[in-house]
Amino acid sequence: MHNALNQRRRRRAIEELARFKAAKARGGPPPDKTFFNAWLDVAARLGGDLRRPFAEHPGVFRAVDVICRDMGGVPWRIWSGREDDKREVLEGPWYDLFADPSPDQDLSVIRALTRIWGLLDGEAFWVLGARSGMPVEARAIPGLIEPVRGTRMTELLGPARTLIGWEMELGDGRGKLRLRTDQVVHFCPRPDPDNPRRGMAPLSPIRRSVRTDTKAHLWNEASLDNNAEPGVVLEADRETGFLTKEQTDQLRQQWIDLHGGPGNARKPAILPGGMKVSTLGWTPKDMEFGEQRKWSRFEIASAYGVPLMLMGDMSEVHSKESARVVLKLYWENTVRPLLLDEQRVLDRQLFLGRGQGDTASAQRVWAEPDLSGIAALQTEETERRANAEADRRLGFPLNAINVRHELGYEDQEAGDVGLVSGGLVPVTAIDVQIEDDPPPPPPAPDDSDEPEEDGDPEDDDDRGAPAIRIAKPREIDRAVLWHQYIRGIQRPGEQRMRAAVLGWMRDVRREALRFVERAGRSARDARSLTEAQVLDWLLSRSDAWDEAILAHTTPVTKWVINGSLRRLADQVGAEIPNLTSPQMLRFIERMGARKVDYVSDTVKDQIRRELLEGVGLGENVTVLQERVKAVMNAGASRSLAIARTETGAASTGSRFEVVGELGVTRISWLSSRDGEVRETHQIDGEVREVAGRPFSNGLRYPLDTDGPPGEVVNCRCDWIPEDDGITIL
Repeated sequence: MHNALNQRRRRRAIEELARFKAAKARGGPPPDKTFFNAWLDVAARLGGDLRRPFAEHPGVFRAVDVICRDMGGVPWRIWSGREDDKREVLEGPWYDLFADPSPDQDLSVIRALTRIWGLLDGEAFWVLGARSGMPVEARAIPGLIEPVRGTRMTELLGPARTLIGWEMELGDGRGKLRLRTDQVVHFCPRPDPDNPRRGMAPLSPIRRSVRTDTKAHLWNEASLDNNAEPGVVLEADRETGFLTKEQTDQLRQQWIDLHGGPGNARKPAILPGGMKVSTLGWTPKDMEFGEQRKWSRFEIASAYGVPLMLMGDMSEVHSKESARVVLKLYWENTVRPLLLDEQRVLDRQLFLGRGQGDTASAQRVWAEPDLSGIAALQTEETERRANAEADRRLGFPLNAINVRHELGYEDQEAGDVGLVSGGLVPVTAIDVQIEDDPPPPPPAPDDSDEPEEDGDPEDDDDRGAPAIRIAKPREIDRAVLWHQYIRGIQRPGEQRMRAAVLGWMRDVRREALRFVERAGRSARDARSLTEAQVLDWLLSRSDAWDEAILAHTTPVTKWVINGSLRRLADQVGAEIPNLTSPQMLRFIERMGARKVDYVSDTVKDQIRRELLEGVGLGENVTVLQERVKAVMNAGASRSLAIARTETGAASTGSRFEVVGELGVTRISWLSSRDGEVRETHQIDGEVREVAGRPFSNGLRYPLDTDGPPGEVVNCRCDWIPEDDGITIL
């Protein structure tokens, strides 16, 4: 009896093993696992949770991978000195540390591991050592960096519950190693409120969602293993009678062998006589698993601060503009704060106090991420420029605007002077009184009289306006003269000159971008552009760019000179000087040389400096083109100041060249007399002899072509003849 029972058990075990092997070979489920408990078995085997979420959960992997890749694409630079006078560290022990931080791993791998552990565990560590392999000494610059996961580190507390060091598990049964706080760099983006000395992982608040998503995934996997259906019930009618246990097991196993697994889905079934099959339908709870997985993905993305667009869900992105806004918010609220956290940790725990000895004069060293090449943050640069332009129009000095909006430009020589539009005349410059009764109409003009060029055509439409009685005739005359100069010469010439300068800059910008693109396309490597190529190209284009700036601006210069000479001739009652005289031709040539020096050479130097710096850093074509665009954008922002200065200099200088020819021996300074005039230019009405000493500010005339930039740039002043017997109005 006992032997027979053992034989039956052995035979059943052999049959079960054969069925298990057959099911495994066809990819189906184990024979004794029904649909409803298959996923429970797997979940129980995994403990109902993920042991390695980064490697096993696609949502966690995607969120962490996106952040780490974006952070890894940001270059870091090491600086020394002061914030206002810093220079990049390109050699020395700090440079060597980051160039070769470990014999086994480079810096990019160390940073990637640090960020992955920080995003998964909430913290990561660097253990600092000397090149000899021993722990680094106090205040010494380390030679090695070993990244360590937070699970291997235990804090050591002193008698007052203060942190005095860390204990690291060496692994492989080698014991533990005690470290001082200065031998460890602790990255902790989010401190744990329950233990501020340790970090809190972003996974902590969403652990339930991760577990639920895991179970839903296992449920779906079990569904596919069972023909993607919830299950069936085989029924026998009363005529067939009751089935024995062996018959039931045999019938179920036959059904699983023939119809189990995704490869057997939709195959026809043949049932014995009297048998029926019915399908168990999906319940509402089963149908909610798809939505549950979407919600879990949303919670994971929210916890890490990653937009769903980068997680593969484009349902909320409807246009390029919305995608741009999403990327900008992601960089501003997720990536940049993490980078700044790293910078603060490195500044405090790695750089501070190391390699400085006991001297108080040692220079500070720090590292910072370079976000200038991040396309998603360029919109912020555009907004800063727009705000800066608004402040400039309000009259704030350029250097103050540069500091306030962090534009990064060098201080300009005349940048501490606030400027406003030249066409604005302050009310205080006109001392008038309003009369209730209009004066009698003026006599009709003689047919032989010609209209004055400086007259205001809009005055003909003011017949119904209250009359203005001039209280101080000479003061209003000077204000009107300045205003006529601005409207008749300065403003239209400034607009034409600016358009000419911008046209030249657009041509240079297009040519420089095309050169960088072609050089990168022809090279095998996008980073193989050499300094020799840059210098040869700039040298070959230098003369052509000089000729182009003259071709753009010389016609405008001649227009300004011609109008200015006509105005002076009308004022003194003389003939118009010849524009083609040798004297005027030499003056026009000098004005052209100014534009080559102040515009063309400046732009060439800036392009050369930026391209050589980018080539030295091994930047690719895209980054080099962004450098060129930044140079040309900065030049375009200075185009108004260039146009205003060159227009005024052409007007005042050309007239001063011919004062002797027209018999003018004395001139007086003419300014707007408003609050924006330079202190040294607040000399309205000061008279000087043409052949004598200059004005009190050292200039021969306003916008003197030989004057210093601080007295000339953006000046709006003018001069008028003051000889006896000359009636200007």
